[in-house]
Amino acid sequence: MKRKPGTVYYEAEERAPSPSKAATLSAGDVVGGHYVIEELIDEGGMAVVYRATNSATGRACALKVLHAQLGDRAEFVHLFAKEAKVSSVIGDSAHIVQVYDAGLDADRGIPFIVMELLEGETLERVLERGPLAPRLARTLLEQLATALDHAHEVGVVHRDLKPSNLFVTTDRHGQPRLKVMDFGIAKVLEGEALRTATHIGTPAYNAPEQMGSTTRKLAA
Repeated sequence: MKRKPGTVYYEAEERAPSPSKAATLSAGDVVGGHYVIEELIDEGGMAVVYRATNSATGRACALKVLHAQLGDRAEFVHLFAKEAKVSSVIGDSAHIVQVYDAGLDADRGIPFIVMELLEGETLERVLERGPLAPRLARTLLEQLATALDHAHEVGVVHRDLKPSNLFVTTDRHGQPRLKVMDFGIAKVLEGEALRTATHIGTPAYNAPEQMGSTTRKLAA
């Protein structure tokens, strides 16, 4: 995977095809009518993320587009569209990556998602350099709990929480700030007291209630 250090990126799914056949965009291309491509940020198996600018507002953003060869595969289109829909359910949260816009690029026939542009790196990459300092670990854990509490209050369960889906950046005061990413396989609960657990997400990071097919309470 190609990554541009210091910028939010999409983590490729293991089941997705090779990114070598990805349809690419070039600097200056316009997506969705007013998102001007600046440069490639990251390329994964399912999607490509670019740095872009909203020509109407001048705001920099991260623009994620589904690979063209996946456009006729309903399961990938569904997961891609679901990420944007779940974000609208969650609303604003200081510790969840914001989604500004989503749609279908008419010229290319590919869906796209527009997200906030972050500077930093995933928790996975941070941990590759060694253990966190206790104070930082506590700060990030508290912020993660805040993010999950907010999502759960509106009935959203992430279902694939792992270090590669947690992004470490800083706030305007230079203090560490954690952001939860990738709600593509999140579950939106609709008021039922019980759900049947299914095996979904990354097994190494699944909670016990996600394994198997037994019925669990939502509080689990």
